[in-house]
Amino acid sequence: MKNKIVKKIIALIPIFALVFLCSCESVNASFWPLDKSSNGVFGSPKKASEVDLFITQHPSYKYKEVGIITYETFSAYNDEASVYQIMRERAAKAGVDGIIIMNAQEFRSSPAFAPYPRKRRGLYERYAPPDMYRYRATAIMKVK
Repeated sequence: MKNKIVKKIIALIPIFALVFLCSCESVNASFWPLDKSSNGVFGSPKKASEVDLFITQHPSYKYKEVGIITYETFSAYNDEASVYQIMRERAAKAGVDGIIIMNAQEFRSSPAFAPYPRKRRGLYERYAPPDMYRYRATAIMKVK
């Protein structure tokens, strides 16, 4: 009887580990208003499809920068189209008219040194490579 319970528990460990690892990926983008008095809301919430997305060019209309949107993801799960959609959804909650993608920064989520030395070009190196991306965008409002 005890053996069966132990076997079931051992069989469930990989499932719980998988659920835990999958839950680590956040789908929340952060909004940082440039004007603190606005409380991060610049208009009524809208659909994400109504938020203009600018990646390689600036808008043709006059605009005011109202905030910064950031989103962090593991580099192994990096899908830029999905990242931009998540950022548009966050911008839509704030009621902004558009976002201008600024850049993506690589960084290390844990201490910068690997737990073991790796030999590279005859030298031992303890630096661990970046494993995360931080995307940044400027939130904008049309100026009339």
